[in-house]
Amino acid sequence: MNYCGDFAPGQEVYIWFNTFDSNDPSASVTMTTFIDTDVHIHKDDSLTQRNNAAGVEVDVDVDGIAGVHKITIHTDDNTVADFWEAGHDYAVRIEGATVDAALINPVVGTFSIANRRVAGEMCRSSIESLASQTSFTLTSGEASAQDDAYNNCMIIVTDQTTRIQKALAYISDYTGATRTITLIAAPLATGFTMAVGDSVEILATAAFANVGSWNSVPLATTNPLPNAASDAAGGLPISDAGGLDLDALDTAAVRLTAARAQAIDDWINGGRLDLLLDAIPTTAMRGTDSAATETKQDAQDAIITEARLAELDAGNLPTDIAAIPTTAMRGTDNAATETKQDAQDAIITEARLAELDAGNLPTDIAAIPTTMVGTDNAATEAKQDAQDAIITEARLAELDAANLPADIDGITATVDAADESIPRNDTFNFSFRMVDATDGFTLEPGLTVTGTCSIDGAAFTNITGTIAETAAASGVYRITGAAADSNGVEVVFKFASAGARTKLIFARTRVVV
Repeated sequence: MNYCGDFAPGQEVYIWFNTFDSNDPSASVTMTTFIDTDVHIHKDDSLTQRNNAAGVEVDVDVDGIAGVHKITIHTDDNTVADFWEAGHDYAVRIEGATVDAALINPVVGTFSIANRRVAGEMCRSSIESLASQTSFTLTSGEASAQDDAYNNCMIIVTDQTTRIQKALAYISDYTGATRTITLIAAPLATGFTMAVGDSVEILATAAFANVGSWNSVPLATTNPLPNAASDAAGGLPISDAGGLDLDALDTAAVRLTAARAQAIDDWINGGRLDLLLDAIPTTAMRGTDSAATETKQDAQDAIITEARLAELDAGNLPTDIAAIPTTAMRGTDNAATETKQDAQDAIITEARLAELDAGNLPTDIAAIPTTMVGTDNAATEAKQDAQDAIITEARLAELDAANLPADIDGITATVDAADESIPRNDTFNFSFRMVDATDGFTLEPGLTVTGTCSIDGAAFTNITGTIAETAAASGVYRITGAAADSNGVEVVFKFASAGARTKLIFARTRVVV
């Protein structure tokens, strides 16, 4: 058995093996019909195999050497969810490959992922479920069933996606029955959030255990304090007599209250009062000693003059403004206003307004070119006269009667006849063009053309032959017809494609002697 080693999560695994002649075991021979789907991988002792080829590569006769082969396994491929996990062993076998004309099904190698402990390592596993960033469960694997088995131990979590990001924390509690880890605090900032499937390593922290043991010994046993009353010799000073007046600090006058703490925050660098003080200009407000201010003042002086102020005073504007009626404008109580209103009513009627609405004048006016010139321009007038001689009412009436737009729109296909007759009930070929559905003449290259045919007046059915463009981007296509497509006297071919006009071709067949 070929054990290839213990690998870190996400690491590539290479399994090398040989094949030999069945009659001469010393002679290497190649292996045939071996592909990636022939590789089957088992996890631990499970009979459920991973036979998905994602993340598996095979190399037969490596470097051209017969009988030397290699399988590469990418354990960072999660196509089969959570198959590759820390704390597990894997067996790799081949099923159905051919060596020396015989099918073989060998186990070619085994390996493990984080399942061989190093010094100080207590457990390798992965996250099975996650309640928070401080509480999660481990996969069964080698996780201990004993409560508190990993208390105070260091835990390292590796991101299953990148395989390089790690989170470091310490375990405060472990429940063996549910394999639940509780951390002292969330892991140190590492740029990723722990998730189901991340690999886990638990390390014994003997140094911390020693510290804990030392701290568990009462201080009085190792270095006791003097047995003295407060303020007494060797005792804790709490008053003036003892050298520290703590009692005086516990008064309303000196006590640090929430309001006082807020005032301190406001005054410290970056506080609200500090920011306001920083925003106050350090120089006095300036007038004419500032060039920009002086320029603006000079401009105002040129506008607001004594003469103009005197005119405003003489105009008595406040009185005039006060005399403006505060009620709405009125009509019929003023004879002149009423007369003008009556005249407007005679002109602006509902009927005329309706005509203006129907005329859609805003749209028509907006459509008038702003640079249009008429008879006052000699060149324009000469062109207009020439157009008037051509575009007459009589000719326009003829065009209307001919209903040309409808006739043009009714043309949906181009019709041609085959240049020559085609052989009856025999293979044949001819070329045709496909044109744009809108303008009817631009060649349309790169189409997928479908063809049907009607033989001797029968219903159109799909042709048996093939259709292809004669040359790239030419818009000219060629049918290579089968005998069944010409088994009649008269054949109508119909060729169609999206964006092109339907093409009809009439052909008569000739008897092939």
